[in-house]
Amino acid sequence: MKRKKNKVIFKVLVSSSVLMSLVLPTSASAGKFVPVTQIDLSNSQTFALNDAGSVGSQTVTAATYDIQSVSTFEDLTFDNRTPAYQFGLPNYIKVTLTNGTERELYVRWNNDIYEPSNAEAQTFIAVGTLRESSSSSNLPKDITNNQNLKATAKITIKAAKQITGVAEIADITNVENGASFYTLGLPSQIDTTLDNDVNNTSKIDVSWSQSNYDLNDKSAHYVEFVGSLGDRYGLPIGIANSGILINGKKEPFVAKAKVFFNAAIPIQSMNSVAIEGVLSGTAKTTKALGLPDQVEATLSNGKTAQVPIVWDLSSINYDPNNTAAQTIEVVGDLQNVPAGLINPTSVKAKATIKINAAIPITNIEKVQVAQVPSGINKPSLASYLPQQVEVTLGNDKKAHVDVIWDATNTSYDPKNEQQQTVEVKGALGQLPAGVAASNQTATATVTINAMRYVKSVDSLADITGIVNGTTPTPEALHLPKQVTALLADGSSIHTNVQWSLQSIGYQKNEPTAQTFVVTGSLVDLPVGTKVSSTEAKVKVLVDAQVKPLNNVGVVLGDTVVVKPGRKTTEVLSEYFLPLSGEVTGANGQPINGPGTALMVLDMKIEDKDVLTFDKYSRYLPLNMKLYVGWKIEDVTAEVAKVLNAALSKHDRGRFYEVTASKAPSGIIIKQMPGRGRTEKVELKVLENGEGSAVEGLSWSFKDENQQIQKGLQTKQVGSRGVAGEKSRFSIKVESGATAAGNLVVQVSDGLINKQISVPVAATDDATVVTQKVSDRLSQDYEISSTYSIKTDGTTLVFEGLAADEKHLQVTIKKASTDGGTGGNTGGSTGGSTGGSTGGSTGGSTGGSTGGSTGGSTGGNTGGSTGGSTGGSTGGSTGGSTGGNTGGSTGGSTGGSTGGSTGGQPALIFDDLQDHKWAQNAIGFLSSKGIILGTSDRTFTPSAAIKRGDVALLLMKMFALKSDTTVNFSDVPQNSYYYEAIGSLKSQGVIEGFENNTFDPEAPITRQDLMVILHKAMTKYGIKLQSGDATTLNRFADSKMVPDYAKEAILSLVTEGIVNGNGSQLNPTDHASRAEVAVLLEQIFHKIPVKK
Repeated sequence: MKRKKNKVIFKVLVSSSVLMSLVLPTSASAGKFVPVTQIDLSNSQTFALNDAGSVGSQTVTAATYDIQSVSTFEDLTFDNRTPAYQFGLPNYIKVTLTNGTERELYVRWNNDIYEPSNAEAQTFIAVGTLRESSSSSNLPKDITNNQNLKATAKITIKAAKQITGVAEIADITNVENGASFYTLGLPSQIDTTLDNDVNNTSKIDVSWSQSNYDLNDKSAHYVEFVGSLGDRYGLPIGIANSGILINGKKEPFVAKAKVFFNAAIPIQSMNSVAIEGVLSGTAKTTKALGLPDQVEATLSNGKTAQVPIVWDLSSINYDPNNTAAQTIEVVGDLQNVPAGLINPTSVKAKATIKINAAIPITNIEKVQVAQVPSGINKPSLASYLPQQVEVTLGNDKKAHVDVIWDATNTSYDPKNEQQQTVEVKGALGQLPAGVAASNQTATATVTINAMRYVKSVDSLADITGIVNGTTPTPEALHLPKQVTALLADGSSIHTNVQWSLQSIGYQKNEPTAQTFVVTGSLVDLPVGTKVSSTEAKVKVLVDAQVKPLNNVGVVLGDTVVVKPGRKTTEVLSEYFLPLSGEVTGANGQPINGPGTALMVLDMKIEDKDVLTFDKYSRYLPLNMKLYVGWKIEDVTAEVAKVLNAALSKHDRGRFYEVTASKAPSGIIIKQMPGRGRTEKVELKVLENGEGSAVEGLSWSFKDENQQIQKGLQTKQVGSRGVAGEKSRFSIKVESGATAAGNLVVQVSDGLINKQISVPVAATDDATVVTQKVSDRLSQDYEISSTYSIKTDGTTLVFEGLAADEKHLQVTIKKASTDGGTGGNTGGSTGGSTGGSTGGSTGGSTGGSTGGSTGGSTGGNTGGSTGGSTGGSTGGSTGGSTGGNTGGSTGGSTGGSTGGSTGGQPALIFDDLQDHKWAQNAIGFLSSKGIILGTSDRTFTPSAAIKRGDVALLLMKMFALKSDTTVNFSDVPQNSYYYEAIGSLKSQGVIEGFENNTFDPEAPITRQDLMVILHKAMTKYGIKLQSGDATTLNRFADSKMVPDYAKEAILSLVTEGIVNGNGSQLNPTDHASRAEVAVLLEQIFHKIPVKK
């Protein structure tokens, strides 16, 4: 039997180029493996290996190979003066090594022997040094060049073709005296003869000299112009101009051309100028008086020509303040005599101007101003008066004239709180052209109201449904920003309120329900309104800490810390350049066309200029072209754009970003996160010696000493540190609900510690539960102002809104399994009786009969609750279906929903007793997860619903996909309704107001609600009747319906979705939560099944 050979395994770390040189054994005897794990061949070490693994005669060597030969290529021939870079020599060439292999090496050519300026023929050898690559000066490590072989190329340069003759140029005659050199018609190219061969010619560019051309020579004369051959880069390749021997010296050939100029034509006279109808008071300027820039001159040859004139206004006797008619004579001198003309006798231009007498003002209309608020200071009184008054002129025409009111010299007393009537005088300002006033003044009679005092504040509805554990802030407690104040004169105003939360007696960590009153001071009252001791008050009810009534089967995974977050310790430098006003003119700056102005900035960072650049990447000063009429927001946007582009090319500037600021208006320059450091930053607007470089703009500010300063403000000096990072957490919903009820989710991070109830149905899978939890937590102000909550399938993702370290935990609170809970789970409700007996009796008996008997067997508590809920809502359906479901799930949830869905329990709210007409709708929508209560046990049906909440409800009901590519400017990105509003806007369901706003926190009116509902139904394929326009006439307030809402309201009334309140539509009233629920429930049943 043959013995199998054992393979010897070598683990050798070598390059492929030296692997072939290793002399390794191909087999070994059993038990004689050579344990070679790594051979370092970087220094050509030698190893001897034998069968026994000991040092022997076999060697392993990192070999090198010498260059044996270098490839050659054909000789090259080029025209004279061909640049070396056009030789086309190869960058890489093949070499043959001593082992017979070929390799490509980089060649660095040397052409120093070449003389491009030599017109004679040349032959030389270009030599190239061999390298590993273009960036290396050495050969590869495994290649040597012991023979110092080079790459070579034989190059032959042909002798240049010599210019031996230049074609003659015909004389150019009859040229106007003083004509521009560039209009003479000198040829740009000329024919040349090469190598004395008349058949060998070439057109060559000519560069003409104008050094001997005298523009001031007015006589008839000629000039011989001389031009050198070739353009600015010289003669064409292959051609030379060695010249001809003249007086023992070689002179190059040149082009020559004679140009004959006519004598200048004398001016004999100038036509007189007559101007009439100039308005009185016209400014004493050439333009204002209508004097022309040119006049017609008669020449000695009988022809005419337009010549430029400079008018002498210094010696005329015109007085703009003289209101009488005037006639003046103006003399003008010829300036910059046109080419071909001469003014030997100094002929002058003359103009006669007639100025009309001024038109007098015969009457100034008196001004009446009422309803001026009390308490304003005297100078402010002028702001309530018109800036112009109407006057009657001597020609019976009307005009409006500016007026400057003197409000300080009046009898008005700002301390007098009674009604006052005062007279204010005003001087007429800038009068229309041609109008004069003789010390006339305008008069205004002003009535100042008596001071208005706040008498009381409208009572505010109790704020309910505040989640236990809420931090007491005005936003978290849902305190209104404004209240309605009743004044002593019977009117009312809306004013801001500043709530005081210092002594409200609220304990954040108290798990029981709490009630307290918050008082607030009225602030920002309108001018002319005061308040003495009146305060706003509102009662706030904080719910008891919610506890689970039953276990719904939802399982959450652990809270995974994706990013713990960290605080920012670095300080970012921040600077502000104030800019205000608007562009009204150029103020003498160079402009790029009519209606433009040039703004120039000077910026340095660490004393290095920040420059802009053009399309050719040439660096230029920070010039910005602005347009007359631009508002400040246009200016700041342009400045920000130019600065950002310029900073991106600056070695330190690229770590800054520039944004435009609206209030205050200007430019913010701030370091980027992670780049905080102290640096010297300078920025100023260059002025042109007359103030602002652009008329209408200002860039001044007050320093800490209230002194006016111009230029850049340093808001914050940067320092190094750690850039902050936002925290991020994820929680996976492992399984959905197996029973209906309230899922109690606890959210805690050290500052927040809340238990929030989320209603779920038994059919909700993990994805639905994830979305419901996200929606419910996002509605809590405290949580949503700290975290952005999104879903990714069955995963909840929390991201901190600010850079800070967070320690978030999200868990589910479980119901206990003792008798008390057994009653809730087993019987209709269980309660106290169910607690003791519900586990066995209420559970088994109430479970099987609680539905049909309404809890008669389910115990006293089960009877009352099961009876009222199971009986009134459940009925017979709740009995048959609710019985089975109620048995397992409980009467408290089984009863209410048993009536409508027969086993899909709806959330029961305790405050619907006075809104029985809305109970079914609210129960139905809550079972679908579309609408939530204001707390676990309250719905607050009478409360007005916010515009943002309506958008959220529609998004849920129509199952819209999130689309926030567009949104309104007043919808915060971290708000719980941000995605809903953005989605409805992008799909055209909501439009908002002017200036791209939606006012999401404002209560929605009934008419706006109906318009949005109508658009949503139409958008999603629900067919609606249009109705007869007279249908609305049955409502007494139909005339109050605005045009934009008529079509929607008429359609909803015709469909029976909207019935009104008796004979009233109440279109401008706020829609209540109960009303919205009823409307949505009706619309839900109209949605096509496929939707």
